[in-house]
Amino acid sequence: MMFFLLIFIAIVAAFGITNTLITVAGDKTREIGLLKAIGFSSGTIMRIFFWQGWIEGIVGTGAGIGTGLLVLRYRNDLMHWLSETFRWSCFPPRKLCT
Repeated sequence: MMFFLLIFIAIVAAFGITNTLITVAGDKTREIGLLKAIGFSSGTIMRIFFWQGWIEGIVGTGAGIGTGLLVLRYRNDLMHWLSETFRWSCFPPRKLCT
């Protein structure tokens, strides 16, 4: 189950990167036209967007892993802060079986 959950998260992230690249390409039509006018080929312009997506994916993955490790490292402090600040119990109290 965890495998499928992680696969779906990766698919959503890939769609997010694709959406960003399509939006940037749509917003940059004048700049793309200028690059073509000064002699850049379509392949070169495509490689620019490819590298932009690649760097965005690497930075996003690194930020996600870093944030996850940070939350994992301070999970008990975070849980206590949430329970004290919002009067919210992250986990139900332990019931002892007798």
